Amino acid sequence: MNQNAEFELFRALGDASRWALVARLGQAREAQTVTEMAEACGMHLSGVSRHLAQLERAGAVSRIKDGREVRYQLRAADVATELRRFAAVLDAGRPASPRPLPAAERATPAPVWAPIDED
Repeated sequence: MNQNAEFELFRALGDASRWALVARLGQAREAQTVTEMAEACGMHLSGVSRHLAQLERAGAVSRIKDGREVRYQLRAADVATELRRFAAVLDAGRPASPRPLPAAERATPAPVWAPIDED
């Protein structure tokens, strides 16, 4: 991936709604339709379609034509590769034994999605 493509991927992943869609696709056992994604994430169809189009342009998802339906799947290996590459860049600049942050300075990220219960 070139730098512009990497930038587009991180820009696409920088939105909470798109992050939730990526998480949903990552947890799904099979490719999902826009309707399935909208219902699972509590979003409007038009919003899901728009977000999936941006994720597709960024290379994070693939579109699969299934008869009259279009399904989306996460390009998990590609996304994971870019995230690992970015983490390696961050790790390269860290001291060998970093000073742990005091508890008051540590960020506690709030979950953006809930695990899928597909039983």
